[in-house]
Amino acid sequence: MNAMLREPEPKGGAHMSEDEQNERLLGEMRSDIRHLQSDVTDIKAEMRIRFDKIDGRFEKNDDRFAGIDDRLQRIEVSLASAKVWAIGLYVALAGTMLYVMARGFKWL
Repeated sequence: MNAMLREPEPKGGAHMSEDEQNERLLGEMRSDIRHLQSDVTDIKAEMRIRFDKIDGRFEKNDDRFAGIDDRLQRIEVSLASAKVWAIGLYVALAGTMLYVMARGFKWL
């Protein structure tokens, strides 16, 4: 990673002018950039495919939760009626207990 860039030696032993070297280096950099651009495009395409799959899974879960919401509403209604029954039974139990105590202490 800490390597220094070294200018490649000219082919055939001929010395190239500075402009020719810059043009050649520029051409190499352009080809490297094109390669990177194609890699980035491939990565973006793969990510789109994966995000589409994830979105599909979320849609399935949303459908499941919609069904659960309907069931919860029915359960809430049944819980409300169960609360009324529980209060009624509690009152009946308390009344029965008071009646038994009254008979035991011979108040009645």
